[in-house]
Amino acid sequence: MRYEIEYRDHDLAQGGRRIELVGSPRSLVWPNICPNCGQPASERVRVRKIFRRSQGTRAAGRGWVWGYVIRSAEIPLCRECAERHRREETRPSTVRVLGHFLLNPLMIPVVGGAVFARVALEAGARSVGVRPPWWISVGLPGLLTFASAWSLLLAWRSTRFIRIPTRTQIVRACDFSDNLGNLLVGERHVYAIRNATFADAFLAANAARVFTAERRARAERTQLIAGTLLLGTLLVVGLLVYLGVL
Repeated sequence: MRYEIEYRDHDLAQGGRRIELVGSPRSLVWPNICPNCGQPASERVRVRKIFRRSQGTRAAGRGWVWGYVIRSAEIPLCRECAERHRREETRPSTVRVLGHFLLNPLMIPVVGGAVFARVALEAGARSVGVRPPWWISVGLPGLLTFASAWSLLLAWRSTRFIRIPTRTQIVRACDFSDNLGNLLVGERHVYAIRNATFADAFLAANAARVFTAERRARAERTQLIAGTLLLGTLLVVGLLVYLGVL
């Protein structure tokens, strides 16, 4: 099973209604309606998605360099749809996750750090005569142990993408995009909603957060002003350096 990777709002579920709202999914008001069938919701199901982001650089001969993030939302579902979603959901096997974890190149410093930390401790304990300073006899094994533990943590963290289950058509009834905003204008997402009843209730509950044309124009002005100020600052600094003032 390969994990799904999406980009911004380009890969949202087709059809239905699209609503763009300001703020994170957890900051929104979610109506107690199932977006798949329109019946009253009885529980929330956490849905996680992987998005790719351009790092703004190109690798030699390989195009853009991508980074990846995981976004999540708590989607309300009725009992029947939630149970059907859990039956249809495909999760990666434990063998696959452990195989990815154990075969990670980071396991080399994990094992190496642990082995050398033990060797350093035993060498310090067996030393006779002039004993090494405490920061060597204790600090070196401690540093090696920390490096081993940190590498172990990074190796496990590298499995986070394959541990995400595939999304069913039920939770795709309320699809969501990556963050389309930034630090200057704030976070916002686009939601693709299949059920009209849920869409109307969702929009009404978050009417104050709709990303309107006025908000879009304000965000564009903010980014333009910030970009102009940054460019002006760089030009002034460059001129001062050229004149020898700095």
